[in-house]
Amino acid sequence: MSGRSAVDAGVRFLRALLPELRAQWGLSYASAGWIEGAFQAGYLITVPMLVTLTDRVDARRIFAVGAAIGGLAALGLRPSRRGCWSACLFRALAGVGLAGTFMPGLRLLSDRIEGTANRARVRVLHRQLQRGGQSLVLVAGMIAERYVGGRPSASRPSAA
Repeated sequence: MSGRSAVDAGVRFLRALLPELRAQWGLSYASAGWIEGAFQAGYLITVPMLVTLTDRVDARRIFAVGAAIGGLAALGLRPSRRGCWSACLFRALAGVGLAGTFMPGLRLLSDRIEGTANRARVRVLHRQLQRGGQSLVLVAGMIAERYVGGRPSASRPSAA
C-alpha cells in the first residue's frame, strides 16, 4: 500500500507544518483554518461517492486514481506557493486523494481476505495506518526544524 502511504505523507506533513507555513506565508489563523477545512470538505464530500462506486468499479482503479490525485495535491502545495485559496484548492484535492485511497484500500483488503480473520486483519491495518500517520507527523516536525526553520521541539530543551 505504498500509494496510500504517499497520500498519507502529503496529508500529515502539511498538517504538522501548518503553524510554520502560516507564519511564513503571512496567513491569519482563520486562513489556516480554511486550509484545513478544505481538506476535510474534500474528504467528506468524496467518501460517500467513492464508497458507493466501489460496488460498481474495481476498487484498484479508484485507489490508483485517488493516489494520483493525492500525489498531485502534494506536489501542488509546496512552500514556495503562497496564498490561502491556492492552498485550499490543493488541500481539498488532498482530501479527495485520501478518500480515494482509505476506504477503497480497506475494501481491497477485505475482498482478498476470507474467513473470520478478516475483521481482525482490517483492524490491525487501521491501527498500523494510525501509527504510521503519527510517525509521519514526527518526521515532518524534524524536517521543519532542520530545513524549514521551524521552532525547536517543546519536549527538548533549547540551547539558550
